[in-house]
Formats: sequence, structure tokens, C-alpha cells
Amino acid sequence: MVALAAVISGIGTMLAVAVKAGVLLYRGRLKLSLGDVQGGSRYLVEALSAALGIGASVILGIDVLRALRRRDVTRRIRPAARRTRGY
Repeated sequence: MVALAAVISGIGTMLAVAVKAGVLLYRGRLKLSLGDVQGGSRYLVEALSAALGIGASVILGIDVLRALRRRDVTRRIRPAARRTRGY
């Protein structure tokens, strides 16, 4: 049950940020169409930063999940260490 609560809260947070990015994108395009270039650009940059934050959090979550799925983390790291040292 604890895992379900963690997943639901994570999805809810990500959905809230995605909605915020959509609203910012809409406002930015509206401001640009009304002739306010500076205000519209600011909203578009904020929407872009929110979208990049969503993407980064998804990639980080996948990497954490992969690390937690494997029981022996050192076994996964050692072959790369050998290749970079020229063995």
C-alpha cells in the first residue's frame, strides 16, 4: 500500500507540472498573438523549462528504477570500469 501511495503522489505531481506547462504555453502564444512579444517570450521560456524538468525527472526515475531492480550493482559497474582502464 505504501508503494501505491508513492506512485499516485508522483503521478499527481507530474500531471500538475504538465498542466502548468500547457497553460504557460497557451498564455505565451496568446500574448504573442496580441503583440506582447516580451511577455509572450517569457511565458514560452517558462513552459520550455517546465517541459525540460518533466523530461529530466522521467529519465532520473527510470535510472533509479533500473538501479533498484538489480540486486548486485557492483557487477553492473565493473565491466565499464575495466573497459575504460584498458584491461
